[in-house]
Amino acid sequence: MKNNNDFALLLLKKARQDALLIEKLSGDAEIADDVVGFHFQQVVEKSLKALLVFKNIKFRRTHDIRELLDLLKDNAIPAPSWFEGLDSWTPYAAEYRYDDLPEGANQPIDRAGISSLAYAAIEYVEQQCTTGKG
Repeated sequence: MKNNNDFALLLLKKARQDALLIEKLSGDAEIADDVVGFHFQQVVEKSLKALLVFKNIKFRRTHDIRELLDLLKDNAIPAPSWFEGLDSWTPYAAEYRYDDLPEGANQPIDRAGISSLAYAAIEYVEQQCTTGKG
């Protein structure tokens, strides 16, 4: 069994793999937005879970980014203000994974933007997990 620090670093490694996939797919128009969105949601979920694991905070098995963000807040763990908007990606974890994007979601995903956000989230959490600073 891995200790918390090792597990947190493993989650960050997995998040970084998803971020790399987003980066590599961002220019490929054949890849659907919901697929790219799924991997972005995974980056966010794994990064937040890594931070919670590192801080020894228990969480239930969930893909709900809002729930994970609330756990950070409830435990006075600082997070960048832009983390607040990340909960809008929760539906990409399961709902849009097995269904089409809703009618009003025909705006294309800013793939370069979420690629940058993915790496920023990972780097922030990585810093928290390796130095304990925010």
